[in-house]
Amino acid sequence: MLFQTGTIIEVNATHARVEFARAPACGGCASGRGCGLGPLLAMFGRAQQAFRLDLRVTRGHQLQVGDRVRAGVTPGQLMKGAGIAYLLPMTGVLCGAWLATALFPVSGDPGAVAGAMTGILAGWIGLVALGNRTEVALLY
Repeated sequence: MLFQTGTIIEVNATHARVEFARAPACGGCASGRGCGLGPLLAMFGRAQQAFRLDLRVTRGHQLQVGDRVRAGVTPGQLMKGAGIAYLLPMTGVLCGAWLATALFPVSGDPGAVAGAMTGILAGWIGLVALGNRTEVALLY
């Protein structure tokens, strides 16, 4: 499992919002051979911001604001999330370019590029709509 320690900033009967000091990473970014998430976050100015995660709270656990917790994700769940994060926009690019070329054949390459850009935007919107669906184990 990959672990990250954070602080509870909100809690109610069923959910807790945990804030982490930095976005969780596998350690590949520090060694210079990662998936590219670190440079991507830096490009959008999020490298130093806190990462927040909403977690379901199981019955019987008493959590309070300010408690330090440790959250973990299995490598399989991480790979599934990374696959969706990479494949959904890429599928949007390919489908958008193909659809634009099929619907507007006279537009040529500019039409295909416009379709690809529309497709990647649709893929990104799909990722935002999916939100955080990765199951995270909360270790107290």
